[in-house]
Amino acid sequence: MRVLHVDRQRHWSGQQARAVLTAVRSRERGIDVLFVTSAGSSYLTRPELRGVPIHLLRLRGRSICGSVVRLARLVRDEGVDVIDAHGAMDHQVAVAARTLSRGVVVVRTKHNHTPLRNAASRFIYNRLTQRIIAISDHVGSVLVESGVSFGSVDVIPDGVDCFRFSPKRTRADARRRFGLPSDAFVVGTSSRPSPRKALHLVAAAVAALRVRGVPAVWLAAGIDAQDASRLCAPDLLDPACVFTPGMITDVEEIFPAFDAYVLSSTEEGLGSAVVEALACEAPVVASRVGGIPEVVVDGETGLLFPSGDVDALVDALHRIRIAPGFGRDLGRAGRRRVLGRFEVGHMVDATIETYERAASRRKTSRD
Repeated sequence: MRVLHVDRQRHWSGQQARAVLTAVRSRERGIDVLFVTSAGSSYLTRPELRGVPIHLLRLRGRSICGSVVRLARLVRDEGVDVIDAHGAMDHQVAVAARTLSRGVVVVRTKHNHTPLRNAASRFIYNRLTQRIIAISDHVGSVLVESGVSFGSVDVIPDGVDCFRFSPKRTRADARRRFGLPSDAFVVGTSSRPSPRKALHLVAAAVAALRVRGVPAVWLAAGIDAQDASRLCAPDLLDPACVFTPGMITDVEEIFPAFDAYVLSSTEEGLGSAVVEALACEAPVVASRVGGIPEVVVDGETGLLFPSGDVDALVDALHRIRIAPGFGRDLGRAGRRRVLGRFEVGHMVDATIETYERAASRRKTSRD
């Protein structure tokens, strides 16, 4: 089987992380993999994809019709069996190319919980797409409520490499890298600088903890001071904030430095960063949105707070601060949950099964 991943997104995110992990592990299982993406995409610099053919197409704007034709030609020339489309525009281009490429099937991996807003979208999902992968029960429910056939949706949660993401480093070693004192209460994030990540809540919570006399520090992996100043009020950014700009390729080495890992998003399909943090036994505090509660069971594998409620976030962090043993228990329980439900092997096996199911529909239609 040959699988073509189509994703025009340029910046590194949970969407790209899942596509790369799926591709790499699929190759280990004997599946041929190739990618189509845009110029400047993070896929082009990923060492895990060394040896994987990556083709560039302009998947937007006036050249979209030409891109459809070129994608159809690529599908025919490369003998592609399955197109896995990761974004909305990728999906539209894929189904259009399919009309020019007999034999290929389209799988849509839906990473966000944006509902389908019109009849044209429902037609694309229900009539032109062979299978749909939803990354969480929440995303799957949104699709069905939007008019997608329940029987065409496979819920396959994001998975993580639980060997890579494991509690290997000591707290002291991880903190030494950033010059963090041993008595600091370190609140960590690894979100990219996007408004929907609501990082201003983290800055406000850390400031509130410091007013209470807690030696709190915000360790913000993946953003710089300029990003932070654009997202947060300047009076919330003080020397207690430590920024590590640029793409963090070893975030698993940073998690042990955290007393609490925070994901304060206003929306999440699942929250793959939370899965990674829990795999490393980091105590997690996350907003109760989207698919996050499927990962974080409140009071068992982490703590949840209402989206946008900075006081509730402060209270959750303070709860971990005054009872570090409770935080460690949350982290250990979180890793057990990840091993049981979100390990990469489960994700890849289920995804390959979906590819095969989609391909079988092609064979049935031929017969």
